[in-house]
Amino acid sequence: MFSIYFQMPKRVVPLTDIKIKKAKPGPKPRRLFDGGGLHLLINPDGSKYWRLKYLLHGKEKRISLGVYPKVTLAVARDLAAKERHKLMEGIDPATERKAHKRTKQDEIANTFKTVALEWYKHKLKIWSPATARKVREALEIDLIPSLGNNSISTLTTPKVVDVLHVIETRSPHMADKARQYCGAIIRYAILTGKREEGRLLDLRGALNPLVESHFNTFSEKDLPGFMKKLDTYKGAAQTKIAIKLLMHTFVRPFEMVGAQWSEFNLDTAGWNISADRMKMRHQHIVPLAKQVMKLLQELHKLNGYSPFLFPSERTPLSKSMARDTLSKALRSMGFQGLATPHGFRAMASTMLNEMGFHPDVIERQLAHKEPNKTRAAYNRAQYMTERTKMMQHWADYLDKLKIGAKVVNFKKA
Repeated sequence: MFSIYFQMPKRVVPLTDIKIKKAKPGPKPRRLFDGGGLHLLINPDGSKYWRLKYLLHGKEKRISLGVYPKVTLAVARDLAAKERHKLMEGIDPATERKAHKRTKQDEIANTFKTVALEWYKHKLKIWSPATARKVREALEIDLIPSLGNNSISTLTTPKVVDVLHVIETRSPHMADKARQYCGAIIRYAILTGKREEGRLLDLRGALNPLVESHFNTFSEKDLPGFMKKLDTYKGAAQTKIAIKLLMHTFVRPFEMVGAQWSEFNLDTAGWNISADRMKMRHQHIVPLAKQVMKLLQELHKLNGYSPFLFPSERTPLSKSMARDTLSKALRSMGFQGLATPHGFRAMASTMLNEMGFHPDVIERQLAHKEPNKTRAAYNRAQYMTERTKMMQHWADYLDKLKIGAKVVNFKKA
């Protein structure tokens, strides 16, 4: 005959707020039990953490329920009750938390920013430097600041459309480019397993159709007022100089903001832009008028420490300022819809043709593509003298317009 004895669980006196507040730390971690596995861990440094101890398949486990006093006694008991309820349903709280943590880590690793930069790096090998620069600006200025923290796996069409509409109010063309980039990034995410297959964004009709038109620019009668207002521009000095140089050299905005001091030869008064920075992928030389040389000397006093004429404020030694800076400056001066940075090219072309300069000379200086390669090589050499004279004449013409002097056309002269 034998007897079976069941060891009764040790009776635990529930904790109270007063008991917890009075509990002092010791040389080693100590535990104050509340019952049902809930206890307060008190560390030697005085920190107090709620823990829940439970037995599963004969193995003892513990999970954290928060820090006291942020998590009060009442809240800790409620949290412990919920975790015990999961155990009754066959769910292991510790395993569930690990799975949730992995999901969160995956979401962080697969944010729009992370995937967009990965896509950008993947495409660099096939893009031209000019294309890479445009995409990088779109990502850094518009898309990553607005969408960067969103999980690529759950990013929705309405979220992207809202961002595109904001860009559209500033520049419909840039909004259309941003739409294309977003679609490409999502397709890349699907191909690399970071987003479910078939979950493309539906951005058709998200933007108003682009109306093909010439870039807005000034007429001859508007120019004097603009130049005087530019002189009183309260923004960054380098931005003001960049706009003035655009007017005098009529290069493309991205060619201007990406300019580096190493491209300039001040002894021969020439700006040599390499083919990889040009839209048409041909080396381009800009003869520098006396007025331009003076602006460059002024700019060098400001930014001579950087390899860039117009360095980024945050990373002046490795990046140039964003192209959109010039558009923002024109808008802040009140010229939104009246002129664009690119429009200075059209303005110069129109006025120089009216002055009587040879169209081929003007086209060469605008760096437009010459369909005939033999003629293009000839033009580059043959027209340099004419282009140098034209660029100085143009600078003198702008000076005279600004002070209100009467301007005689080149053709008549």
